[in-house]
Amino acid sequence: DVYKRQDITMTTPKTVSGGIATFDDITGTKAGTYTLVASTGSLEDLTSSEFSIDPAAAASMEFGTAPSSFTAGTTMTAVTVRLLDAYGNLCTNDSTSSIAFAMGTKPEGGDITMTTPKTVSGGIATFDDITGTKAGTYNLVASTGSLEDLTSSEFSIDPAVASKLLWVTSPASTATAGNSWTTFSIEITDAYGNRITTGDHSTDTITIVPSTGSF
Repeated sequence: DVYKRQDITMTTPKTVSGGIATFDDITGTKAGTYTLVASTGSLEDLTSSEFSIDPAAAASMEFGTAPSSFTAGTTMTAVTVRLLDAYGNLCTNDSTSSIAFAMGTKPEGGDITMTTPKTVSGGIATFDDITGTKAGTYNLVASTGSLEDLTSSEFSIDPAVASKLLWVTSPASTATAGNSWTTFSIEITDAYGNRITTGDHSTDTITIVPSTGSF
């Protein structure tokens, strides 16, 4: 018969030969600590010392904590990337591999900065200094060695608090008396030049008054 419990599999029971039973096909896929218990008839059970099944080589990546939205000029909540073997075990025995992050989707002029690559510790790489100032939609792509890249879901950098007014289109340098001035427009932005489209100041009224002789 084939016995399977907690991902340990083997052929059991085995018939003794010359007083010895040999178990030569014990295997398992779930990393962790185990013991085995031998039993026969009315004899007292025999329990082995603890042994471990260790993770196999890294085969894929997953996010422990995925990239998330943040406000321009602040730091994203720390992102973690986990190395997994082919059986889904965290590669806790790997503290030498490195994982790099790069921008995937980004707005024009997008500017994510971070320290990359990072060396894993116990199979986990932590990116705790991801920041940026250009509002928009992004994703990040993790890569290491020959493993398939890991692409995050999209997240946003949101504008910071309203800070200043900027010309979208400036007034013409000259105008003819009695004629309408060339159309111009003004936007409210944060300290990084991101337009405020929601929340406080997104519906403010802007007043234009002439200074002496010209705008």
